[in-house]
Amino acid sequence: MATADVIEPTLILVVDDEPQIRALLAHFLRRRFATVIEGATGTEGLRLFREHSPGVVISDLRMPEMGGLDLLKALRDADPEVEVILITGFGEMDDAVSALRHGASDFIAKPFDLVLVEHAVSRCVERRRFKAMARDYTRRLEGEVRRRTEELVAANRELEKLGRTREDFLTLIAHELRTPLAGMGLAELALEEIGSLSREEIADLLQGILQSFRRIHEFSERALLYSRLMSGADVGHHAPINFAALVADEVARLSPRIAEAGLSVQWNPAAELPIEGDRDHLRFLVRALLDNAVKHNQPGGSLDVRLLATDGGGFVFTVTDTGLGLAADAVESIFEPFAAPDVLHRRSGTALSLAIGRLISQRHAMQLACASAGPGHGATFTLTFPGHSPRQRHARVNPPAHLPPRSRI
Repeated sequence: MATADVIEPTLILVVDDEPQIRALLAHFLRRRFATVIEGATGTEGLRLFREHSPGVVISDLRMPEMGGLDLLKALRDADPEVEVILITGFGEMDDAVSALRHGASDFIAKPFDLVLVEHAVSRCVERRRFKAMARDYTRRLEGEVRRRTEELVAANRELEKLGRTREDFLTLIAHELRTPLAGMGLAELALEEIGSLSREEIADLLQGILQSFRRIHEFSERALLYSRLMSGADVGHHAPINFAALVADEVARLSPRIAEAGLSVQWNPAAELPIEGDRDHLRFLVRALLDNAVKHNQPGGSLDVRLLATDGGGFVFTVTDTGLGLAADAVESIFEPFAAPDVLHRRSGTALSLAIGRLISQRHAMQLACASAGPGHGATFTLTFPGHSPRQRHARVNPPAHLPPRSRI
C-alpha cells in the first residue's frame, strides 16, 4: 500500500455476517484508510468496539443475534461521537430512516458502489477531525478565558492595591516630612529675630535647618532608590567584595551612636567573606538593619551582630535588638514600602529602608527575614546567602572572643 493511497489514518470496524461482503469492504478500506478490524456478528462487533474504540463503524442492518439498529444504539451509548454507517438492502428504507433518527451518520444501499462507500467514510473521518479540532479549540478558548480572567482579577487586585499604596504613600510622606518641615520653620524665626539673637543662637537655628534639609534629602534619595529598584532601572554594579569588611565598616561607623544611646553591642568580626555583589546596595542593606536596631532599641538595651559562614560559600548575618519588638501580624508588613500607620509609629523612618533592603537582598539571591516574640521583646533580622561561587567556599570567619547569650527572640 502506497502512502499516497491513504486518505486519513483512522481505525474502522466492519461488521457483516456475509464473509464476502465483509472481506471486500475490509480490503478496500485498508487501502484507503489504513487500519480495519472485522466482526462477523453484532455481538462480536460490540466487543471489538469496546476493546479498540474505532472512530468509524460500518455495519449491516440485518444480522442474526444483534441487528445493526441494536448495535447502533449500543455503540452510541458507549460513545456518542462514534460515526456509524449502516448498509441496507432492498425494502429496508424504513429501518434506515429509523437508524438515522437514532444517530446513524449515513446509510448505503445494496448493491453498493465502493466509490460511495469511500465518500461516506471520508465524510465521517472529516467530521471526526472537525469535532476534534472544535474540542481542542474550545479547550484552548476556555483556557485563554480562564487565563484572561485571572489576569483581570490580578489587575483589579493591583489597582486596589495601588489605591491603598497611594494613600499609604501620602501618609508616609506626611509622616516623614512633618518634622523636617517644622524644623525649616526655624528659618522664618531666624529672619524675624535675627537682630536680637546671639551668634550661638543663630548657629543652633541654622544647625536645625541643616538637619531638616538632610532628612528631606535622605528621604527623597530612599524614595528614588526604591523606584529605580522596582522599575529595574538600577541593576547595580556587581563586583567582588569582602562582605565581612563591609559589615565591620558599618559597625564601626555606628559605634558613636551606639555609645551615645547607652547601648551595649556584641559583634563577632569576620576575617574574610568574599562574594559578588553591588557594594553600594549591600552597604545600604547592612546600614538599614543596623540603624533600625539602634534607633528602635530600649534605653540601656543591647545589640547582637553576628556574621557566620555556612557551607558552600554562603553566610548568615543577624542583627538582634532588645527594642520595641513587633506583633506577629506586623512582622512581614515591616518590609512593605508604605507600611500601616501603627508600624510607622513604632518604626518611624525605617519602613522604606527595610523595603529597599528586601529588594536588594532578592537581587543578590539572598533572603531577608524578621522575627519577633512580640511587642517589648525585640526583633531579629536575618540575612541569609546560600552561596554559589566556588571562590566563596574558602571564606574564613574568626571565632568571636565572646559569644553573648541570645536575646529573647
